[in-house]
Amino acid sequence: MRVASIDIGTNTVRLLVAERGDDRRSFYPIIRKQSITRIGEGIGRGGQNGHLSKGAISRTIEALFDYKKTLDSFGVDVYRAVVTSAVREAKNADEFLSIAFRNGVTVEVIGEKEEATLSFLGVRGSLPTDMADALVFDVGGGSTEFVSVKMGVVKDLVSVLLGVVRLREKYISDYPPTSDAVGNMKEFIEGKVSSVCGRFSGLNRSTLLVGTAGTATSLAAMDLDLCDYNFDLVNGHTLSSKHISQFVETLSGMAEEEIVSRFPILRGGREDVIFPGALIIQAVMNFFGAEEMVVCDGGLLEGIVVQLLNLEGLS
Repeated sequence: MRVASIDIGTNTVRLLVAERGDDRRSFYPIIRKQSITRIGEGIGRGGQNGHLSKGAISRTIEALFDYKKTLDSFGVDVYRAVVTSAVREAKNADEFLSIAFRNGVTVEVIGEKEEATLSFLGVRGSLPTDMADALVFDVGGGSTEFVSVKMGVVKDLVSVLLGVVRLREKYISDYPPTSDAVGNMKEFIEGKVSSVCGRFSGLNRSTLLVGTAGTATSLAAMDLDLCDYNFDLVNGHTLSSKHISQFVETLSGMAEEEIVSRFPILRGGREDVIFPGALIIQAVMNFFGAEEMVVCDGGLLEGIVVQLLNLEGLS
């Protein structure tokens, strides 16, 4: 069976078409696509009175229209398209869902806990690492999800309104950011991380820390000095707290054009949100005293595929 998943995030819309592996315990991807449409623009400024902007809706619908053609051309049997933080909060979410439906794509709004659960399924199905004792966190555009795993079983999960688009719009008017802006943003992030991560009291230095989604994978690509994205190199890459701190220091003093010039892998919509994302990851690592974390290029998108294919031992 050929299936597809579509993840409409606050910053990025992604598509994965996949089939079940011969062992019925894995899947292999046929095609991946992504478009940065930033449907959540204005989320950090309180703009649009809680409404998705017409421009953001239009950009996202255009991406979905292209993805629908991909679904048809690849003979997808079943798909699931979901939206997360930005649309969950929007007062005109129904308007967006209706337009998407009229353009041939049925979209679901999923809750925070389902988002976290699916993200963990995707990580477990993508990362060739022991997941017996882990904390998985997914830094998104509008929110960050945390999943605590003990002896291979999900013990706790939580979502917090801490996202890179939200932070960029709230604290940074231009790059390089002012020292006051950086200080205020770090204080806010550290407060949020402390309040939510304090509930994971059973974690210790032996716990595997796993970061997924665009911020973590972008930082891994930067650490590897990649100009073109390479899944095989990024997935499973280890990021040290030392290198994260170096990225934070470097990015804090750069204009957007300098960021793109130094890190071309960020071109096209991540150059203005990578700095707040790096601050979130730094705060999480500092809170747990972690010297390193593992990056996974599997998450919500892959979790939906695992669910649709009902993969043995994973779903």
